[in-house]
Amino acid sequence: MRTLLVLALLISSCCAKPFCTADTCKTGCCDENDRCEAGDSATACGWGGRTCMNCAGSECGSVFGLHACATALCNPDNCAGCCTSAGSCEAGVTAAVCGANGNACTDCGAKSCSNGACN
Repeated sequence: MRTLLVLALLISSCCAKPFCTADTCKTGCCDENDRCEAGDSATACGWGGRTCMNCAGSECGSVFGLHACATALCNPDNCAGCCTSAGSCEAGVTAAVCGANGNACTDCGAKSCSNGACN
């Protein structure tokens, strides 16, 4: 009997799914049940292991493979690039529109943009 109990504990601990995190759900989002979703549907929209968004009547769009609700204002949770003053997410890789991690876009002027920063 004791052997069966130990065996049952070993089986349950070896096969438990890890919690949904940025490491376990790199290209999708984590739903309310801690499951990794693809992140490309209107009811489970998101990326990078962040909490899934419910787009509530709008579409789940994708920019450079990063999913966000079409009506969501740009912020660090839904934009890997930079946010314009109009609230849209841009790639943030040009001198005219440079930035990263959902921060405000910057015009680098005569400088170049590298990794979201003016150089």
